[in-house]
Amino acid sequence: MLNKTVFLGLGIVAIFLNLQAGWVQQHSGYNTLYDLDFPRGNIQTGYACGENSSLLRTFDGGEHWEVLRANPSGNFNAINFPSDEMNGFIACDSGNVQLTRDGGENWEIINIRTSNDLKGIYFIDPSQGYVCGTGGVVMRTREGGRAWENVSISLALDLYDLNFQTPEKGWVVGDSGTIAFTQDGGMSWEIQNSTVTTRLYGIYFRDENFGWVVGAARTCLRTTDGGQTWETVDIPVPTNVDLYSITFADENTGFVCGTFGRIARTIDGGNTWQEVANLLYHFYRIEFPRDPLTGWVCGLSEAIY
Repeated sequence: MLNKTVFLGLGIVAIFLNLQAGWVQQHSGYNTLYDLDFPRGNIQTGYACGENSSLLRTFDGGEHWEVLRANPSGNFNAINFPSDEMNGFIACDSGNVQLTRDGGENWEIINIRTSNDLKGIYFIDPSQGYVCGTGGVVMRTREGGRAWENVSISLALDLYDLNFQTPEKGWVVGDSGTIAFTQDGGMSWEIQNSTVTTRLYGIYFRDENFGWVVGAARTCLRTTDGGQTWETVDIPVPTNVDLYSITFADENTGFVCGTFGRIARTIDGGNTWQEVANLLYHFYRIEFPRDPLTGWVCGLSEAIY
């Protein structure tokens, strides 16, 4: 009986260590990090942001992270460098957007005439972008973040993430299974049938047809027709895991992360998924900016892996 117990224990340890293989913790602290961004294809310069106006930057692929100082504005909920490591934007609490033109050395705060907390941000290029947030707010800029107009959806639901494939065509997700679609830059919105009522946290579109949404209670949805229909995809994690972020590194390889340190991967375009990590912290964003080999997650206690 003792030998069986020893072998069982060793087997559990081996499984645990195997699930952690390939993930190295680079940073920890006190605040929760909600988002990170390595500008397109760049695996050296990256940024992370989070609660209590936390803001970090790395120049060496995450070996070292330095604290940056922006204007205090509650939580920094999302960060986006759409084209290079110099021009970036942060979505903050209380209707504030902050922008930098010098790689984070200096930040300018822009009040976009809403008191809603801004949860998601997406720029098509340094001039054209959108933010979304609580109460169904969606705002649009065509002037590099210096002037904004209201293009909110009609439902007073909290919205958490958005994705635009062109300046006119995009999607936003939020509470109660909400997926809203626009093809005229937010002037009008169509509520798509997500088939679920769970809170939706993250969205990713590879092109105008192929997209993914993730949310509470391990919800994962896929569309191949621009959201006209959505199908449920099984992610092999416990049902109490909330999924916050999904991304694809190439046509076949994708990753999803969520609470309780869970990370899953697909290598067949999302048809099947396998859990590849069960780490210590809740995770809120995952990104593979260049290829399927090099990526980052961030989350609770300023954890970055």
